[in-house]
Amino acid sequence: MTELDTLLAESQHGINNLQQANLDAPSGFGIFDQRIAGQKSRIKSLTAQTESTLITQGKQLEYLAVNELEQQQQRVDAYIIQARFALAQTYDSALEQPAGEGTVQ
Repeated sequence: MTELDTLLAESQHGINNLQQANLDAPSGFGIFDQRIAGQKSRIKSLTAQTESTLITQGKQLEYLAVNELEQQQQRVDAYIIQARFALAQTYDSALEQPAGEGTVQ
């Protein structure tokens, strides 16, 4: 019986400790609530900054792409002019040769 009373007292002591911890827990989380609220506002600020940066980088990337395409278009135009000039030279060379020369027999 004494042993049972001891176990019962220990159980009651454990229950009391758990109840006290349950009461103390919400007040202990107040610090975390403040930190969480502070971090939420910081996250909102960083999200806005990230969106702004993404827009700026998108514009920069678009500028670089357009610039590169314009340079490629200029190179293609130069190649077309060179090809036309080479074709004209070939026609001129063909016209300058006498009728029998330059033909494969």
